[in-house]
Amino acid sequence: MNKLITSLLVTFAGAAISFAGPMGKDYKSAKEVPCPEFFRAGEIDFGIFGAYAGGNVDRYSKPPTFRTTEVRVREETIVLPPPLRGNSTTITETREEKITHTHRSSFRDTLHNAGGGGIEAAYFFTKNLGVSLEGTWLDGESAIHGASASFIYRYPIERCTWALAPYGFIGGGGQWDGSSVGFGHFGGGLEVRFSQRWGIFADGRWVIHDALENYALVRSGIRLVF
Repeated sequence: MNKLITSLLVTFAGAAISFAGPMGKDYKSAKEVPCPEFFRAGEIDFGIFGAYAGGNVDRYSKPPTFRTTEVRVREETIVLPPPLRGNSTTITETREEKITHTHRSSFRDTLHNAGGGGIEAAYFFTKNLGVSLEGTWLDGESAIHGASASFIYRYPIERCTWALAPYGFIGGGGQWDGSSVGFGHFGGGLEVRFSQRWGIFADGRWVIHDALENYALVRSGIRLVF
């Protein structure tokens, strides 16, 4: 009887140890699962966005100038010296002067805001550094098509269920609406990701022209991550 009881106790103890071993191991593994990496090196992003530009977006010159010509008539009295015998002679001469005035219109009269949108693609060499290509369409006085490239620096702040990354960028490109002009730009923004595959973003930039007045452009949209 004692041998039977002892055998049963040994059997139950072995089963308990066998059962507890895997459970303890699984629990330990579950605790060590790392948080997902929302931003990573080697990622490719595709984005679609809405955009709004405020300022002189589609005038390919400084505020226009025009000229007027003023004609002034001036009369001069000239006294001729007298001859040897006789009186002096007085004559009146009329002269016309043409004066040209150049006028510049008010800058306020040339402002044209424009709304639209576009697409972009970006590649990140590291978790922080990347490059992007962007195509934009704006509806000004006529359709404005633009293309640009930028260097990007971002600073990811990651949590287990979401992450965000402030970023800055600098670059340049060109725009066309029958005429063409080049530009440079710089700006910054914020991206928020709710998974490793997608996120939302908003940013703003200052666009610098040599042929146009400078203007501001803001964007917001969604990014897909691959």
